[in-house]
Amino acid sequence: MVRLSSESAWAGDLRRNKQRVHGMQVHIPLVAEHNIISRMMEATRRLAGQVRGSGQGFNGQDTVIDFLCMYVDRCHHVKEEEILFHHLEKKKIHEGDRKTMEELIQEHVFIMKSTGEIMSARAEAGSRGDEEIVDQRLRILSGYYLEHIRKENETFFPRVLKYFSYYEQNSILQEFWRFNEKIPLEKYHAALHKMETLTGMASYPSMRLFQSV
Repeated sequence: MVRLSSESAWAGDLRRNKQRVHGMQVHIPLVAEHNIISRMMEATRRLAGQVRGSGQGFNGQDTVIDFLCMYVDRCHHVKEEEILFHHLEKKKIHEGDRKTMEELIQEHVFIMKSTGEIMSARAEAGSRGDEEIVDQRLRILSGYYLEHIRKENETFFPRVLKYFSYYEQNSILQEFWRFNEKIPLEKYHAALHKMETLTGMASYPSMRLFQSV
């Protein structure tokens, strides 16, 4: 039996033993990434709350922005849209599921548009010496993304599993694995560890994703 614990080092686990993906449902790696993203969003909200009213930005703004641009958009969103959603588009899926998928894509667009606006606000706030506006926007975006994750985990993913056979799911998982080979995942696991350390939250960046029990 396989138990999900953390996304950290999931690419390394699969590199050592590709056969671990056999029997795994296709959404499991994405849910594991959601766990990493949720933890970063929670750390962001806590840090922003700690300095609220001070006029100063929290330590780690640049780390969060880089995480949103690279890990969230260029890694996680790409795997969802260009791999999972791409395969779903070839299927005759229920109209309600197709509508939800389109909504999720639009939410991805909104999230990255908001990130771009935060980057611009960061530059402007730095010149004025008032970075609290950046914290406020990051806090709002964090809340929005957590709701986006809930929608995918609890509503969308459970509904779309039925469209893929065992062999199709395994093929998609292999695509995820090959994609992860190109991404410096440990850099972003370290970024999460840094942010959680700043908040005083317990952090476990080196926990393995899959543990046989």
